[in-house]
Amino acid sequence: TRPDLILAAASPLHGYARFSIPDPADQILHSATHLFHEGEWEHGLRDLVDLDTLLRGYGQNAAFWNTLTARAAQLGLGKPLFYGLRYCHQLLETPLPPDLLQRCPGRPGRLGTAVMDALFLAAFATAHFTCRNWFSSAATLCLYVRSHWLRMPLHLLLPHLVRKSWNRRMEKLFHKGAAAAQPNP
Repeated sequence: TRPDLILAAASPLHGYARFSIPDPADQILHSATHLFHEGEWEHGLRDLVDLDTLLRGYGQNAAFWNTLTARAAQLGLGKPLFYGLRYCHQLLETPLPPDLLQRCPGRPGRLGTAVMDALFLAAFATAHFTCRNWFSSAATLCLYVRSHWLRMPLHLLLPHLVRKSWNRRMEKLFHKGAAAAQPNP
């Protein structure tokens, strides 16, 4: 991503010359990128609702949609935009122009879409414990690993994940041992 392009398109905040507001397209791309590139899904559905709100607000201007897809192509953020549009429309019935998903830059193929549908839909279902199923944990683990893979090469990713897993395991053992050492009242 090119932060210089995002900063150049920002508008000064009225009454606060030192602060700027990102362009509407950049707000949506930022929201979609965080949602679909992060590996923590505790608030995934809430973040999708936030994205839906932005799309509904800015999307009332018909010309906005072309600006949004062009900006996504320019910044190389077509894939997170595609996922954001797809799941907002599918889960929240966000109104979109009829051909928008087809012309979205970075749109994955059928197999990629099917795999990501399975993972993302299972992850969104973790918003409440009653919605979780046998696949939820595996899906969120896969998305967690994917989020790291998007940010670092494999030779750094594998040791990083092993270290995190080891630290998490040691922390659980420590807390279990500390709890066992507590005297019973």
